[in-house]
Amino acid sequence: MLHTLSPYQCGSVQVLAQAFGDTVLVVATRSPVVTEDLEFSVGFAIMKAGERYFRHVGFIDAHNCMNALEDGVHPGTELAMEYLSAAETAFAATAKQEQGRFSAGYTHRSLPFSRQEGFGDLGVQILVVDTGRQKTAYVLFDGNNMQTGARDEIRKRLLHHVDECEVATTDTHVVNTVSGRNQVGLRIGVDAFYPLVEEAVAEAIADAAPARSAGATAWCRGIVVFGSQRISQIASTVNGMMGFIIPVAVIILMGAFLTTAMAYILLVY
Repeated sequence: MLHTLSPYQCGSVQVLAQAFGDTVLVVATRSPVVTEDLEFSVGFAIMKAGERYFRHVGFIDAHNCMNALEDGVHPGTELAMEYLSAAETAFAATAKQEQGRFSAGYTHRSLPFSRQEGFGDLGVQILVVDTGRQKTAYVLFDGNNMQTGARDEIRKRLLHHVDECEVATTDTHVVNTVSGRNQVGLRIGVDAFYPLVEEAVAEAIADAAPARSAGATAWCRGIVVFGSQRISQIASTVNGMMGFIIPVAVIILMGAFLTTAMAYILLVY
């Protein structure tokens, strides 16, 4: 695998790339700018661009910076091109670098925080990859995005223990409230949960052992994905229903009033 790695940037998009044989792992973020969902076609285009250099491409949207609900990344936009350009630069540079033996360590830590506080049931998972020249930590929180600044603060502190790292979230929706804003770091500050993350990274480093890697790409058929398009359809349906609620309510109330009046007249007379 790759001996060393460094972030590559285009505009507001920064990617971290690491090669494992014929497979490349790329993690993208816009932090401290809001980092939101990519449309499938944008991610697919990035994967196809990477296949010029690697047989298998794992592209990850870190989904790690939010202070307000914003739209996703759509194809053909300037932002989508920033993602593509940053990834292409990373692919080309990574493909030219020397690969060698590596060690890897992993740990999973449950966190003493609830869904209402922004943390999913899986807590935090850590993967540390050590090439002998560089230690890289991949930190994955079970949550729906991160409060702006939380990723950067966690990364700054962890760089005292590793040479490079990135922080991501699973984009789970089990933590969602009515507004959809319940990101990691919003209700529980970094100072409260960072010590647990630091301990988990130390455990992963201690767990490191010589490792091998393998990559594969597959199509999964017949899976229904509850994505952004389905959400838009549901929202449109709700908006359409709103126009009928008042007239239908008036009709129901008038019907109930007339029925009650007729029953009263029949009983009295």
